[in-house]
Amino acid sequence: MQSSAGKNTYSRLQSKLLLPSIPALDGIRAIGVLLVILYHVRSERTLAFLPAPQALLAFFVLSGFLITWVLLKEEEKFGAISLKGFYRRRVLRIFPAFYVFWVIAVAFRVMTHGRNVAWLDAFSAFFYVSNYVFALFPQTTNYMIHTWSLSAEEQFYLLWPLSFLLFPRKRKPLMIGLVALIAAIWIHRVHIWMVARATEYITYAFDTRVDALLVGCLLALALKEGLGKWLLEKICRPVWAPLGTGLLIGISVFAGQSSEGYRLTGGLAIEPLLLAILMCQLIVHSASWLWKWLNARPVVYLGKISYSMYLYHWVAEYIALRIPGLSTPLLVMTTIFLGITMASCSYHFIEKPFLALKSSSSPPRRTSRIPLTSPDLGDRPTSSPTPAS
Repeated sequence: MQSSAGKNTYSRLQSKLLLPSIPALDGIRAIGVLLVILYHVRSERTLAFLPAPQALLAFFVLSGFLITWVLLKEEEKFGAISLKGFYRRRVLRIFPAFYVFWVIAVAFRVMTHGRNVAWLDAFSAFFYVSNYVFALFPQTTNYMIHTWSLSAEEQFYLLWPLSFLLFPRKRKPLMIGLVALIAAIWIHRVHIWMVARATEYITYAFDTRVDALLVGCLLALALKEGLGKWLLEKICRPVWAPLGTGLLIGISVFAGQSSEGYRLTGGLAIEPLLLAILMCQLIVHSASWLWKWLNARPVVYLGKISYSMYLYHWVAEYIALRIPGLSTPLLVMTTIFLGITMASCSYHFIEKPFLALKSSSSPPRRTSRIPLTSPDLGDRPTSSPTPAS
């Protein structure tokens, strides 16, 4: 028989997942994008080690979770999922800000480097295949290097909804398929490392990194099916639980610093699982005294503009590095200030108008939807979560 405390822990998680805006997630985005910025400043100045690669893993897990959760909520509310509606929302969410950035980035590159534009990098980013360009070809510039993760996510967005076509009305077979695919990717990475020591390929390629996104998908499906309740009750109950999970992530990160083989095989397998657990723990305890700062207004705002901050952070760093006389702390603060300024302009003048179009769009007719009604989900109407960023 389950304890009352256990029931309260799991019910808190479920109730917060039903909110229009899931708490703590914007805070996680804010932390992630700040870690990425600091990590890249570290390449120019001496800073303490910062786990930016794990921040990208967190973005992957979060994206996979939210995309799947929104699709499941749509199915629960309307009785079916609209592929056309899904792709339309993704286009309105991602493309406007990205392609404005792309034009600005190329223009900035021309102004600062003349004819050395590196068009392969630019056009591979434009068509969302830069992850494979960086995986297969020697890197000559870095002004589009951060688009590899955007390419991987876009490839995931293109393919993942189609999986519901293969498993209509069958959640558990879909979950079994996900577990098998995640395990296969782990084996695939180990094989590539043992045979070729292909660091760049493992780092950037979709087929070696998509498992982090799939972990997020699996988490969403498991929560929707009510699976793993006993485990979540145990690992999410203490308010200090995120600190313990964070410690385990830190141990894995430091192990990866001493062994590239571990970082590219075991680390990439274990850390997404730990990040998925951490995400659940932070959602459960988002209102507690220890973690409520994740929902503070400035932190939430940084989370909302994190996409644009990620796009423009290299421009902010480039400008800050060329301001004479900046100490390392001032360089960090200047880079973050410039990044927030550029991201705010992108968010308010580009993203928000298109997000309004996405929000105001009416659901497609049922005839254009894929029926996926599952008897395990029920048919009660609930509010739909905020679409994933």
